[in-house]
Amino acid sequence: MRVWDQYVADVLDGTIPACRWVRLACQRHLDDLATGHERGLHFDTSSADAFIAFFERFLTHTKGRWAGQPFTLLPWQQFAVASLFGWKRSDGSRRFSTMYTQVGRKNGKTQLLAGIGLALLDFDGEPAAEVYFAATKRDQAKVAHDEATRMVKASPALAKRVTVFRNNLHVKATGSKCEPLSSDQNSLDGLSVSCGVLDEFHVHKDAGVLNVLKSATGSRTNPLIAIITTAGFNLDGPCFQMMRNACQVLEGQATDDSLFALVYTLDEEDDFTDPDVWVKANPSLVPMRHQPGRRWDDDETIRTGIRQYVGPIQGIGTAHVGGQNPPRW
Repeated sequence: MRVWDQYVADVLDGTIPACRWVRLACQRHLDDLATGHERGLHFDTSSADAFIAFFERFLTHTKGRWAGQPFTLLPWQQFAVASLFGWKRSDGSRRFSTMYTQVGRKNGKTQLLAGIGLALLDFDGEPAAEVYFAATKRDQAKVAHDEATRMVKASPALAKRVTVFRNNLHVKATGSKCEPLSSDQNSLDGLSVSCGVLDEFHVHKDAGVLNVLKSATGSRTNPLIAIITTAGFNLDGPCFQMMRNACQVLEGQATDDSLFALVYTLDEEDDFTDPDVWVKANPSLVPMRHQPGRRWDDDETIRTGIRQYVGPIQGIGTAHVGGQNPPRW
């Protein structure tokens, strides 16, 4: 059984603590394996395997104690990557053109986004690919782009194909490029986006950048808008609206076969001070469950991250989606 299949099984049988929305995402995957063919969908295992192998064979971590080690995707990351690149339509194009993932801080989201961007820059086979790391401010856009740049420099195979310029990764063989992009929408004309990456979407005050990126994907067969964000506080912002739509899709109240939704948060009844529920918002903690003698609440770094993520949320209250409780915001 592949890692992502085991992850789905472990979530659904309770081996891995998960919130309602992650359980629904896993169940959606299984349901579509059983009935997706009725809608012209199928799962291409070999494609999922290939993209996961790209991470592990060509990318390494670039910071901290894991620097220099292969980028071995964690189970939740494998589920996300396998879903994005495994699900296909009847014509062979990829099913998902938008990814919305909400997860706590310090779960490797920037590294995952950088890896996805590089995969679509030089592994996907897209001629003249255009990959953009977009944000409200250029400095924020450069965070994931700089991580991708470090990954290229640390990979002998990629360094041979990808030329590093200032704020630009270029693949001469295919005429492809990867750049950071700020929210100065006047400068966004003329794009032909194959992949648009938005990190920390919750700080966007409006959907301007997102809409520009989406509108610029029309000439691409397999475009992807990849969003991974922590929770925010703006209930009128585009991130909350997308989260609400994601929950509706997961509940079956709305239909969108092009949206991959994966929302890590606490359930309404959870006590955020209980270390046993932290994993629900922080899926990268799962491997630590198997380290003998180590408790999550023994790690000050983890405790700090948890407080930053769920502490302030207690005063926000809970919005409602179709009569159901969506993630705490």
